[in-house]
Amino acid sequence: MGRRTSRRHRLSKVRCRTSRESQRGWLSFRALPGWAQIVMVVLAVAVGALAAGSGESDDEAEADGRAEAEDESDRVDAGDDEELAAPETTTVPRAATTRPRATTTTVPLETLQAEVNAEVQRACDAVLLLGTSASSAVDYESSWTPVVDEDGLVGAVQGCVQQAEAVQAEAAVPPDIDAIIKDPDAVEGQVFLIVVEILQYDAATGPCAFRGYWDTRQREYNFEYEGDNALFSAGDAVSECPALGGIDQEDVVRVWARSTGSFAYDTQIGGNTTAPSFHILKAELIQKK
Repeated sequence: MGRRTSRRHRLSKVRCRTSRESQRGWLSFRALPGWAQIVMVVLAVAVGALAAGSGESDDEAEADGRAEAEDESDRVDAGDDEELAAPETTTVPRAATTRPRATTTTVPLETLQAEVNAEVQRACDAVLLLGTSASSAVDYESSWTPVVDEDGLVGAVQGCVQQAEAVQAEAAVPPDIDAIIKDPDAVEGQVFLIVVEILQYDAATGPCAFRGYWDTRQREYNFEYEGDNALFSAGDAVSECPALGGIDQEDVVRVWARSTGSFAYDTQIGGNTTAPSFHILKAELIQKK
């Protein structure tokens, strides 16, 4: 600001001095020749224009300086306001949290035992109804390990089947051979006490099934049996059939068997035939041939 004020002061002095000199020189101006007067006028006009431009530049510079000062003041004030408005930053300590321990639900042994007992009965019924093996009928759950393993469960099912078949065998009755031959499906599910002379027990029938002559008692000759052909199976009818242990082809056996209706099979000569079928619950050897 000091430099600008000095400059304006000097300009003012120049203007005053120029004005006085102009007044003093005006008296002798008229005495000059015409061409000289023209030159003097031109010079005066030029000097005036220069003075006016210099004054305007100074005014503009001064206005710019005031504007810059005001802007700087505004920025300072804004910074102060921001500092006043800025919220304090505080660090909140994290609250200590403790996760609860995962709990495992322990099923009482009584509950597991009840589930195992239910599975034994279900699988036992499936074996008796479908003639499948105990191992294939069992649906073991790993949660039952504290009570029984899978092998133990299969053994329990086999025991149930044997017990049920023993009970059924006690209710066995002699068969009406003619009626069964005519309509095997009519007596399905009934248990009979039958004497059988084994006709075929080989690779074609498998280890758990055979064909034979059958009747209510043993005959001297095989053509004397009233039932000339029937299919008998035991266990799962595939590989597990403990009731047939020690029995071979041509043996005469007594069986307690449940009727499974009729069974169709292909003959060795390429034909097809249907015969009564039975599931053996119990067997005993009468004669070894």
